[in-house]
Amino acid sequence: MTPPALPTSVVRPPRTALLTALAWLAIAGGAVTIPISVLSALMLSVHHYGNQSDPIGFLIVVCGPSTLLVAGVGLLLRKSWGYFLALALLSFYLLSCVVDIIRAPFAPATTFNPSAGGVPTTTFHSGSRNSIPPLLIGLGLLTFLFLPPVRAEFRSRRGP
Repeated sequence: MTPPALPTSVVRPPRTALLTALAWLAIAGGAVTIPISVLSALMLSVHHYGNQSDPIGFLIVVCGPSTLLVAGVGLLLRKSWGYFLALALLSFYLLSCVVDIIRAPFAPATTFNPSAGGVPTTTFHSGSRNSIPPLLIGLGLLTFLFLPPVRAEFRSRRGP
């Protein structure tokens, strides 16, 4: 007669402090920006003149904060859906940075809109240059999430 099988023990990999800090930053960032998201959604609902109809901007400003908050909670609890949601958010963010870089010209443009003194004004388009540091930070975070010790924290919690 064989003895009954013992329940499998719960094996948890060590929790990465940087991942926990990233999760708390995502929760805080989402919580702080949700009021802006709500106000933007209200302004869009009444067709306020100050809003643009840019779909990427809509997703970032209106949908982004609540999604970031949910992803932060999932990361903090080490849930696989939180991991995949964080990957999706970072991928979308990186895509929007690349779109900004492609759209904005690098060279300054001189407009023939004379200023008060009659001198043509030069406009510097810095959109593409301003998108490069966030792009590098996003790539670093995405690389961090793909590290084997970080991915191991989101695998099955059951032992052999």
